[in-house]
Amino acid sequence: MAYRLIHNDTDALALIEAIGTTRTKHTMFTGTLDECSDEITRLNLTTTDEIDTMLQSTQTLSAAKAAKIAQIASDRYAVQIAGVEYTEDGATYRLKTGINDILLLDSYLEKLRRGIMTSVRWKCHDDVWVTIDLNNMNTIEALVLTHVQTAYAAEEAAQEAIASLTTVEEVNNYTFSL
Repeated sequence: MAYRLIHNDTDALALIEAIGTTRTKHTMFTGTLDECSDEITRLNLTTTDEIDTMLQSTQTLSAAKAAKIAQIASDRYAVQIAGVEYTEDGATYRLKTGINDILLLDSYLEKLRRGIMTSVRWKCHDDVWVTIDLNNMNTIEALVLTHVQTAYAAEEAAQEAIASLTTVEEVNNYTFSL
């Protein structure tokens, strides 16, 4: 059940929406519109900034966890597709690791293994082209798989850590890094 209340107070228009039994450590906005109005008055909320602050503090733990997990997945994906460094003959290249790049690498690796091709040309992040043979492709495959799996493992560990948090503040302060 949702309640909407518009409360005029001297120079401010306050709008509060409370969904069901949204709880905070300060108060709970549920009940009739009069009860909500009394609660706004008790808390002396007079400006829209104060109302916004109060609404932000009513974020539920499950919503905070869902938002943090979604952000972590996005951060993991950004790292995952950022590429992996590959060194050949003393030169270091950053190979692309987006989903299409990985699929193309797999396709080329299969062709190299079957002897259909002896080498492939590959474009790196810095627009440098490299020639990759079967031995190099096996090394690249291991680098890419390790890179992707490391990113996923970090995301999984972060999700497990977030699941154990008990307050919105802990969730919001959680920092994810790879």
